[in-house]
Amino acid sequence: MKEAFLLINCENGCEDMVVDELSKLEEVREIQKIMGVYDVIAKLEADSENDIRKTISDKIRKIYPVNSVLTLDTL
Repeated sequence: MKEAFLLINCENGCEDMVVDELSKLEEVREIQKIMGVYDVIAKLEADSENDIRKTISDKIRKIYPVNSVLTLDTL
């Protein structure tokens, strides 16, 4: 099992919408709203690094109010 943490920046005031959309994805294990440069942190789990990449590019980056995603892979 592969894990990654995502730091997500979204449109101002859209944090709850992003959290709601992320909670619908089976790969997302944990979600927290945070303060600072990034608005949301999420923990992903998938079978492979390729599955993590696919989830980020095909699903998460396409959520409307998401401006940017910084991915932190675990060792």
